[in-house]
Amino acid sequence: MTRCRFLLTGALTAGAVFVPTTSALASTNLANQAAPACTDSWRAPVSGGWSDAADWTNGIPGEDGPVAACITVAGTYTVTLAPWSIGTADPNHQFAAITSLTLGAAGGPGKQTLVVLGQSSPNDSNEQVNTTGLSTTRPSLITAHGRLVLSSTDGGEKAKGVPYGGDAVVSGGPFTNHGAVTMMVQDANNKAADYTQFYSALTNEPKASVTDQSGLLDVNSVTNHGAWTVAPGASMDLAFQTPGSGYAAGVFTNSGTIDNRGTISAQGGTWSQLAGAVAGNAVALQDGTKLVDHAGAAKFVVNSSNASLVGTVPKGQTITVVGEVYGYQGENYNSTTLGLGGTTVVNDGTIVVDAQGTKTTGGAAVLSDGTIDNNGNIVAKVTHSSWPVEWQQVALINKVGGTVTDQSGLLQVNSVSNHGALTVAPGASLDVLPGALPNGVFTNSGTIDNRGTISAQGGTWSQLAGAVAGNAVALQDGTKLVDHAGAAKFVVNSSNASLVGTVPKGQTITVVGEVYGYQGENYNSTTLGLGGTTVVNDGTIVLDAQGPKTGGGAADINDGTLRNNGAILAEVHGSAWTVNWQIALTNNRSGKVTVTGGMLNESGGGSDANAGTVTVAPGATWLLQQGSAFTNQSGGTIVTQVAGPTRFGQFQVASPCCNGAGAVNAGGTLVPVLVGSYRPPANKEFPIFQLFGGKFAGRFSRVRGGFAADYKHETSTPAFVGVIYKSTKLKTAKT
Repeated sequence: MTRCRFLLTGALTAGAVFVPTTSALASTNLANQAAPACTDSWRAPVSGGWSDAADWTNGIPGEDGPVAACITVAGTYTVTLAPWSIGTADPNHQFAAITSLTLGAAGGPGKQTLVVLGQSSPNDSNEQVNTTGLSTTRPSLITAHGRLVLSSTDGGEKAKGVPYGGDAVVSGGPFTNHGAVTMMVQDANNKAADYTQFYSALTNEPKASVTDQSGLLDVNSVTNHGAWTVAPGASMDLAFQTPGSGYAAGVFTNSGTIDNRGTISAQGGTWSQLAGAVAGNAVALQDGTKLVDHAGAAKFVVNSSNASLVGTVPKGQTITVVGEVYGYQGENYNSTTLGLGGTTVVNDGTIVVDAQGTKTTGGAAVLSDGTIDNNGNIVAKVTHSSWPVEWQQVALINKVGGTVTDQSGLLQVNSVSNHGALTVAPGASLDVLPGALPNGVFTNSGTIDNRGTISAQGGTWSQLAGAVAGNAVALQDGTKLVDHAGAAKFVVNSSNASLVGTVPKGQTITVVGEVYGYQGENYNSTTLGLGGTTVVNDGTIVLDAQGPKTGGGAADINDGTLRNNGAILAEVHGSAWTVNWQIALTNNRSGKVTVTGGMLNESGGGSDANAGTVTVAPGATWLLQQGSAFTNQSGGTIVTQVAGPTRFGQFQVASPCCNGAGAVNAGGTLVPVLVGSYRPPANKEFPIFQLFGGKFAGRFSRVRGGFAADYKHETSTPAFVGVIYKSTKLKTAKT
């Protein structure tokens, strides 16, 4: 059933009407206005009741059928429309049904006021009605001299056990306002008379005003070019109407000014913000309301179920999505969603997405269904840890000059292209996840300040330019890093990731061996694959096998070729694990490869060509097997660090089975280096290259550091190629 509503701010009783004072508005030249023709007019500039037949030129408007009523005599007076049965024996006149109304003179002195006075009254079946209304069928006009007041009161007659009072309502044909319309409620606690209702389409023209003074105002179709005010304590609902109800679906079009010092909520339908401004409190967009946005400073809040947004969010405007619980068909749902209607929305203002509330009363805050081109500010925040902010069905393009800030809690995204500034605050986290859009895509050519946590869990991270400052970005669960430029830190720390492109100078990628679960089983390794491509490294790649036997894992790199101009570090911080190397390496002249501890296990996948520097630290081992070959080219240098009689860096060359023996092809320079305080005795030999069925070929062009190469034991048992310490005068290297 359609609601009927009416409002008042003073004590109103039959025969005594309080009309609020309004500021005088300039008279409007009505020559170009389509004022309806009058068939029944108010006779004189004196106050009276609508139901006084003698005050009209053709009897009571609406009593004997629809007429075009006019209250246009110049002067200051008030006409009151109240239930006609009050004080008479004439029942069933709660509504005045006319074709149209012209309210206000075209010129001259004074203001002409019509008050629709909500009161209770009996109908012709002696049932109480709590509504007084004015119903039209054709366009109506309020001139610059006209004043329309909808006043819901506690007055009237009542049946036994039913409260006094009634609502004031206007319905039917459209109204054009050049004057002033005021709505008021005498007693907001009187459920029989706690609202007013304007269900005609209302166009509020420039210089005209509409004021909701108190209580609740229901509107259905408004075009505002003038001034619209909702006073403190008052509220206005843009109500949704179902198809077939005879009313539009709830439309508010604003290009004027709105002063919202109370509450405005749109409960379905469309709010078009074309120009002007909305000052004061935010307008609530609820239950499927569509915001068509273009211009004008304003605040909007989406705080019940869902709303949609199309167009451009202008500079100076803020839209806030607040995660809350809502009910639907007997079930509670913990989320609030702002959809983009499958369109591209331009944001030049501020969008805040706020997940809040407790586990039972709050909810996730969600953006969905479209693309945002952001030139302004977007803020994600979580005020209760039960809920995330979700952007998994939105493609976000953060333009140059745009800012995105993850202030707190968990932000889940699916497709981001960042050319501006993106910040993850301390304690906050951002997850790039698979979703309805491409399988988790983050493209960065802007700046990222990661003081919290960023993790990509599948999909692709394209590092095209810009920089990532702060904490490392975690690449997990099959994420692909397409690398080109920009200082950054990345860490592969769960299952696997892949790398293609160029690791630029100033960038570090760390592979951390950890345990991960898959289909009920635990696996102890983390892998960085090269996607069958050739990757150029101008930065730093760290392979770190770490953790205990149950909680850690190997660090693996495989499936491709690495051309190294930067630094590669192989580290083992857990004796149970190794660094596994199944790639082809070209270590160029500026490249440095360092095995800092434990074992680097090269078990096939390519050959190594060293024209730069390879360093193997004391106690560390580079194992070559399964057909792997290490060639030290003429410009290459191998540095083996010696810290004790049995603690020195070494190569093991093995042939366990299957794919052939490992091999070392000597050439270039070999530099054994003493580290720490260790000073070996003269002629002390160190088996730097241990041969367990593997192959050693060639000779080093130079052996430095006071050592000489010994190739005499290549076929002995055990087989090795060693270095003999010749000098006791050389200084040891500092650790």
